[in-house]
Amino acid sequence: MKAKDINFNPNDLFTYSDGDLYWKINKGRAQKDCKAGFIQHGYIQTMVSGKYYCNHRLIWQMFNGTIPDGMMIDHIDGNPANNHIDNLRIATRNQNQHNRKINKNNTSGVKGVTWHKSMNCWQAQIQANNQKRHLGYFNNVEDAKIVIDAARLQSHGEFSNYGVN
Repeated sequence: MKAKDINFNPNDLFTYSDGDLYWKINKGRAQKDCKAGFIQHGYIQTMVSGKYYCNHRLIWQMFNGTIPDGMMIDHIDGNPANNHIDNLRIATRNQNQHNRKINKNNTSGVKGVTWHKSMNCWQAQIQANNQKRHLGYFNNVEDAKIVIDAARLQSHGEFSNYGVN
């Protein structure tokens, strides 16, 4: 959903408290002062005038205004249901991807480290600027983790997510 899709001021409909939105008005089944939203795919969403809006986008706009075109709202801790304003930041799509959690099918326990069967060792790779960069082969996962964590910090900066959440 793009910023231009939100054609209302969230401050007119909601109040914010401790990461949650509350209705200011009676709206359909929602009553004034009731918590707004439901969880869908891990994100809290609220329906306004027949359209679904992610609460984190509404909250960001309540505090910071319109989200610039091409930008996203990133959950710093990686938890899409944690909509505390201090857990939200503006990000490019690339930065948002850097902050992703570790994949569920990861077998090494380290983001970017996989078992290379034919070499019989661990391989470390990082994605930066839409290009995959090979960081080396390692006999143990701990050595691969040290190298990939350093590369991730250098390439991704504050958006480095080591897959710990």
